[in-house]
Amino acid sequence: MTTTQHAALKRGAADLAIDFGTANTRIYVRGSGIVFEEPSLCCFSDETWEPKLLAVGEAVTRIVGRTSGPLRIARPLARGVLNDIEAGREMLRHAIHASIGRRRLRSPRAIIGVPADATHAERTALVTTANDAGVRVVELVPEPLAAAFGAGLPVEEPEGSMLIECGAGTTEVGVLSLGALCVQRSVRIGGHALNQAIINHLHSRHKFLIGQETAERVKLEISERLFDDQSNTSDLELKGHNVFVGRPRYFLCQRARINRRYRPPCGSYRRRCSRRFERDTARAIPRYS
Repeated sequence: MTTTQHAALKRGAADLAIDFGTANTRIYVRGSGIVFEEPSLCCFSDETWEPKLLAVGEAVTRIVGRTSGPLRIARPLARGVLNDIEAGREMLRHAIHASIGRRRLRSPRAIIGVPADATHAERTALVTTANDAGVRVVELVPEPLAAAFGAGLPVEEPEGSMLIECGAGTTEVGVLSLGALCVQRSVRIGGHALNQAIINHLHSRHKFLIGQETAERVKLEISERLFDDQSNTSDLELKGHNVFVGRPRYFLCQRARINRRYRPPCGSYRRRCSRRFERDTARAIPRYS
């Protein structure tokens, strides 16, 4: 961690702290807390040579999977890094404007989290996009470090603290000690992989189509009651498209069957994280806590 990053996190040198995620965007304003939290989504109209922005954030979730013609849904980030510069600029501009309200900060300063293994090109693209959105000074902070401060871990103590942050597009793994990241790795797989596993299972085994929003709801409902034996035997009612009849239908599926679909992506989490850490010498970390 650089001196500038440490100062931004500890002394509140930034006006805004931005969690620009694959699934959601959150903004923390110094002195006010989290003031903005919406899905990272943009809707454009491609009727003319220059795309026209129609909706951003929460307003787009209601039309995902229901667009036609010139309408296009865009996600600014894919697997934790900037994928669509135009959508990223509009998303940040909307989020910042909604966050600062009438304060009209002429040139806010912000810290933005990035994957630990983001390349120089990916970092530069994010900084440029934030500047275009109206941020004067941008300081990039590794996401595991920001998560550790937020979780209240003893980051500055002379002992190792291991943290695994599971996002929608990436899973960050880090070990922190004495105010710095000793080991930092990013695995480009996250919660969206679980959603896709549910979608693929229902489509291949039951010829039933659901969208990302329904899959997210199913994942959250099952995760909340993962260790409840009675809930695992109950049926889950889903609304989607039956491929056989070609019409919208309801479908009852056991929670236990959906739970089993988690095994392949979760196994991939474990294998990839283990392989990442196997490449690092154990001498770098004297003790985990």
